[in-house]
Amino acid sequence: AAFQAGMEPRGGGTMGCTHELSVALVYNALKRVLAFSDLARKNKAGATVLAASIDKAAKKAFDIFCGKHSRPADDVGLTLSRLQDLKIQRVGLVGNKLGMEKARELYEIVIGDLDEHLDYPVHAEPPAPMNVAGLEASATGVGGKHSADEGDAGEDQPLDTCTFPIVVLKLSQSKSWLPSALLEGPELQMEREALVQAGFSPKLPSGAKIFVPPEAFVTVERYFKMQGLQLKTSHIVVSADMERKVMAVVEAAREAATRRESGSCKVTKRMEVSVEEANESPQPTTIEAALRYEVKRTFVHVPIPSSLCSTLSTAPITM
Repeated sequence: AAFQAGMEPRGGGTMGCTHELSVALVYNALKRVLAFSDLARKNKAGATVLAASIDKAAKKAFDIFCGKHSRPADDVGLTLSRLQDLKIQRVGLVGNKLGMEKARELYEIVIGDLDEHLDYPVHAEPPAPMNVAGLEASATGVGGKHSADEGDAGEDQPLDTCTFPIVVLKLSQSKSWLPSALLEGPELQMEREALVQAGFSPKLPSGAKIFVPPEAFVTVERYFKMQGLQLKTSHIVVSADMERKVMAVVEAAREAATRRESGSCKVTKRMEVSVEEANESPQPTTIEAALRYEVKRTFVHVPIPSSLCSTLSTAPITM
């Protein structure tokens, strides 16, 4: 049994690639998720037993992907739920179960990218459009009167806006050489010092790295919290004009590391968020100011304090 992976109506396959699913493909993906090479190196005598255990689990995972016991193509959440309960002996898993984190990783390798901001199957749509719609609706009901007529709305609430894009990158890994290059290397020292001097850290509590103008730091961080976007250690948040420089640092550090340390490090997901300053008159309420979000093309526009326009050097970018 085989089918074209990466074609689910919800969840996987965002990269647009298709391939024939097979037990061998799932087996190799599972070995990668479980770091089989490292396990076998530490326990050479038991390598054959480990391989057999993974092979047995791969066959069960293949059945899950093919929908032998359910309809995974119609329900990504159910597939992930079954994968996380997959039992694999002798590989050091908690409770000998794959777990959700590794289940998602296996799904992305075999089928295609998942939206990490979605908790399948609770949410059916990506969060940004849904949250923006909800925020706009809330803003209309809370404080301001937003006319359905765009001309009237323009007269009631004139906006003098200044926009700059923020890029969120997700890398396929975050081994020790990566944070060391970003947080200790000389190439990004100026950017780190600018944040530290303003009272911020280039490393977020989640472990994600951030390189944005200090003036925009609070607004960008607040935006992620309001949207419920869960950043991880593998994420890097940068202003668009810093993207090439940061990625050059990543690539140079990867090449300098040993092959065992570096492995394969690539950008698995890239999202642009356009941060917008809105100068309004009369002054909006705190809630109205916090809830003014607009979706424009591929960007989500977020208001920031009016003092920023004079200090930001990044011009709007149109994708």
